[in-house]
Order: sequence, then structure tokens, then C-alpha cells
Amino acid sequence: MSSINDNIMNLKKIILEYQDFLKEIKVRKRDYTIDPNVNYIITGVRRAGKTWFLFQIIKEYYKNNFKNILYVNFEDDRFIDFSIGDFDKLLDAYYELYPESKPVLFLDEIQNIEGWQKFCRRVADQKYRIYITGSNAKMLSSDIATTLGGRFMPLEISPLSFPEYLRFKGISISKNDIYSRKINVIKNIFAGFFLYGGFPEMLNINDKRGYLHNIFTTVLYNDIIVKSKIRDTQGVRLLIKKIAESTNDELSFNRIRNLLNAAGTKPGTSTVISWLDSLKDSFLIREVQNMNYRFSEREAKKKYYFIDNGLLFALGEQSGSKLLETLAYNVLRKQYDEIMFFKSSNNEVDFVVPGKALFQASMELTNETTKNREFKALLKAGEYLKINNLNVITYDYEDNITVNDHTISIIPIWKLITDRMDIN
Repeated sequence: MSSINDNIMNLKKIILEYQDFLKEIKVRKRDYTIDPNVNYIITGVRRAGKTWFLFQIIKEYYKNNFKNILYVNFEDDRFIDFSIGDFDKLLDAYYELYPESKPVLFLDEIQNIEGWQKFCRRVADQKYRIYITGSNAKMLSSDIATTLGGRFMPLEISPLSFPEYLRFKGISISKNDIYSRKINVIKNIFAGFFLYGGFPEMLNINDKRGYLHNIFTTVLYNDIIVKSKIRDTQGVRLLIKKIAESTNDELSFNRIRNLLNAAGTKPGTSTVISWLDSLKDSFLIREVQNMNYRFSEREAKKKYYFIDNGLLFALGEQSGSKLLETLAYNVLRKQYDEIMFFKSSNNEVDFVVPGKALFQASMELTNETTKNREFKALLKAGEYLKINNLNVITYDYEDNITVNDHTISIIPIWKLITDRMDIN
């Protein structure tokens, strides 16, 4: 793009190429909805399906009006030298193609363009409808929100839920199917979902570990190391490995620092905190606080869960208990506004929905020692927190048991999902 004229000519070509592409693609529907009268910032981990959700919006709300669509993906190598001053050239290129139209803007992975939020605010003020995506939670930071001035609604896209996973595999079920012989089909498919997670493209990949490891590596280098300008690559890799190994455990900043020091890297506590922020910004992990702590302790001691079971698998973790607890967290996070855990000097419950419910995660309850330990923890925490909705999430065991006049529901993880899913 050596001159403005060449620049606009190339941009016109790209706009038309994308419009032709959009006419041909077929979209499988995700379980997300939008208000077409609102602008959106769509975020989420790489490869979760943000781009395809943009395509879903285009197909659902704009149908055959492709000339009204101005879609560009800023990870296209042709935009490598694109800067904030080129946004107006992009609009000029569109209007040279369609002088009588006003485009709907779909700007994919826009975080690659420094200063993007100023352009987006300006065109939003000019009453353009605009949808933007990005793979970094900093797009939702207070600074950017201030610049955008409340003109955009945030929406996070996660890897496929199990209902979506079934639909993407062409499996149609009704609620009654979970009580029929078809449940064996559901359980068999669930076993793969439990281990490999829900990244959409993975369904058609044979080398699932290789594909998942590639996602992890891309997030690590593109969204963590490069974005945060981290020099100690080995230290960050060790941090991620330690979080994977400690999925079931509470971790303090000092404990993480000591674990890394013992493994041969020497970050300070402030560096550990900065690295953790980068992992969260990339949507690789989420943190959960202990509701039993004072504020300062809540900030310093947390649990960390990966956004998808497949990322744990990519890191070599195949422990059933870690995978179950990770999936349980991600399921509950979508069903409730707030998830915490409870830990005191002599008791611990995996998940607390404040004021509503307690959940333990246990692969199986056939062992009496395990059963008694989980029940005792629920009863004790339930009494302390004044919560009577007590549950144990298992892999495949189901029951309702009364203990000391309290009913404890034992729910298989696949049923926790399918009982609440919107099907047929």
C-alpha cells in the first residue's frame, strides 16, 4: 500500500473478497443471542468461535444484504501495516464501491490495531452499527470502557458447551432422551468432550492433542508473551504447568513464587501477579475466590481453572478429578452469576453459589470414606453459610441421599449439563 490510491484500491479488493466469501459459508448456530440494535465487543480465548459467531450474526440479521457488510479480519497478513489512520481509508474504499449504502462494520481481532477504540467510538457516535472481536480481556478494561463511553455491549464467546458439541456432531436429542436408551450415545460422546474439550474446529481433527497443543502455544506466544512483552518464556510456561498440576488446590502468590523458584526460575511476587494477569487477559484461565476470607486474603489466595478441558489435556493432565472439577466450574459459571469456593481451617467445599447452593466435585462416590468426607464438608459448610441446596457432582453416579435431615443431590456431570440445556 505505497500510496493512498493504491491503499484504497487494495482495500476495495479485500472488501469484495470477504463479501464473496460470506455468501458461500454455512454457519452452525451457537447458543448466543444479540440485540441487533446494539454495538458489541465480542471477546474470548483464541479458536473459541468468535469469528464464526460474527458470521452467524451476518447470516441471521443481514441475510442477503452482503453489500451492506464491511467485514475485515485484522489477522489477515494484508493488514500488517494497517494503523488507526487507515480506518477512514477503509470506509472510503467501501463508499467508492457502494456510494448509496451505509455499512455495518464487522472488525475481527481489532486489538491488533493500536488506538482502535477511538475510531470505534467515533463511528458509533455517527450511528454506524459495529461489531468487534478480540482475544484479550483488556478490551473490557476500565480505560477502554471509558474511551468507548458505554457505546458497546460486552459478550464473551467460550468453547462449545456440551449441547452445542452434540449439535455440531449432528446429534439431535430431546429432554426425554436422557431417560431412554439414547443416553448411551450421549454418554459415549460425552467421554470425548470430557477429555478433549469443546474447541469447535477440533471435532474434525484426528490429532486432537496436537491441535490442542497448537492452540495453547498460539495463546502462550501471541496473546501472553508478545502482548505483555514477557522475556522469561520458560518461567511463564512453568507457571502454567504448575496451575495445571494444582487445579484442585488453592494457590497463594507466595506459594506460586516458591514453586517456580524450586523449579529453577526466580520471579518475584510482583512478577508472578503480572504473569497471572496476562494469563487471565488471554482467557486461558479464570480465578475463583474463597468467600470465607477477608478481602485482602481473597485477592492473595485463589483457585485457578482453565477455560476448557482440552487445554488441561494439551498440558498432559489426564487426572479425572482435575478434568471433572474444571468442567464443573465452567458449567456452573455459565449457569450462575457468581461462583466462589469455601475453605476454612478444617473444611473445604469446591464451589459456592453465594446464598443459593453448594457443590462438591468427586469422580465417584462408591468408596465410603470419600462419600463421608464429601457429605461432611457439605453439611458443615451448609450450616455455617445457611445454605440448604447441597450437591455432589460426579462423573456418572446419581442418587438423592438424606443425611441428618438434609437431602444431598448426587448429579452426574453430563446430566448437570443436559438437564439444563435448551434442546428441541
